[in-house]
Amino acid sequence: MKTWKVLIVVAGSALTLAACGGGGNTAGTATSDAGCTVKGNTTAAVTPAIVSNIVPDPNTVGRFTPNNMTVKVGQAIEWDWQDPNVAHTVTSDDGTSFDSCLQNKGYKFVVTFNQAGKFPYHCTIHPLMIGTITVTA
Repeated sequence: MKTWKVLIVVAGSALTLAACGGGGNTAGTATSDAGCTVKGNTTAAVTPAIVSNIVPDPNTVGRFTPNNMTVKVGQAIEWDWQDPNVAHTVTSDDGTSFDSCLQNKGYKFVVTFNQAGKFPYHCTIHPLMIGTITVTA
């Protein structure tokens, strides 16, 4: 009977780690996020107007700090993954403007905003991790 309980706990733990992107990849590369293509990442060297850190949070699994940001048209925002335990995404709510795919500690994602408006975003696997980018003219 004890062996059965241990097997259930091990299987449950493995599923939880797989769902949350666990695995300890700290090289700043993506975890298994099959089918996801990074979108909107600025490849040119730019100095971001704002840096948002992605950090651990016991209440939401993770947090964007800051999560709500305002920039002018043509300015960039950089997200830095600092959570050592869990992978996260930075994904626009429209699903097309930008998407970092699942990433781990050490990854940096820079988006330059070239049109005014509001751009809500989230982490695809942690529904309480949300924010809004406001871009002004």
